[in-house]
Amino acid sequence: MEIDFRLKSFNSFEWNILQPIFQTGEELFYEAAKVLRANVKKLLPEVKCNTYKKCFAHVRKGNNLCSQEVAFRTARKNNVKKSIENLIGRSIPNDAVPTIALVASGSGFRAMLATLGFLSGFEKTGLLDTVTYISALSGSTWAVGSWFASQASVVQCTEKLLPGIAPGLLPIRYDGVRLMINTILSKWCFEQPLTSVVFYDALVANRVLQNCGDMRQRMYLSD
Repeated sequence: MEIDFRLKSFNSFEWNILQPIFQTGEELFYEAAKVLRANVKKLLPEVKCNTYKKCFAHVRKGNNLCSQEVAFRTARKNNVKKSIENLIGRSIPNDAVPTIALVASGSGFRAMLATLGFLSGFEKTGLLDTVTYISALSGSTWAVGSWFASQASVVQCTEKLLPGIAPGLLPIRYDGVRLMINTILSKWCFEQPLTSVVFYDALVANRVLQNCGDMRQRMYLSD
């Protein structure tokens, strides 16, 4: 028999007695875990309070922008035009309005702080109002995500965020531990891989989104 890409031989006792016992045990464990997952799902706020749990995902085919983004681009273009005209002190034709994007890189807390820094500078100088898109990666998404979640200006978000992240990811208060356990349990319930990254993500969310209270482990990009 092949196990982990290696050929292994079994004697009659192992093949006829032990192997069926182990196989039955695995099946019973899987069924027990399945029942446990179903029961835990009913208790977790991550599942009970998820506004998207009954929504179906649809894939849009085609290369054109969706109607919502087209509407956003139209509305944003008017704001961008006014902002650029205020900065340069002259009017510009509609067909000359540029589509400006900010691209932020990753690198953990360093990227988050750097992104908050240049976004604050853009906001103070009025350049942020000329931007249509912001693209973020890894650590810089923590900056953009915490800014969006705060529903405040970049400067206000930064002033609230910095004192909270100064101590690092530890220590964690009891309420933070409870929320992190719920998040990890929800991933286990849906049979998602539980790696060290999952625990690190929970620690980051607990610290970076702490101003969101009990929602800090349940924030969605769509929110």
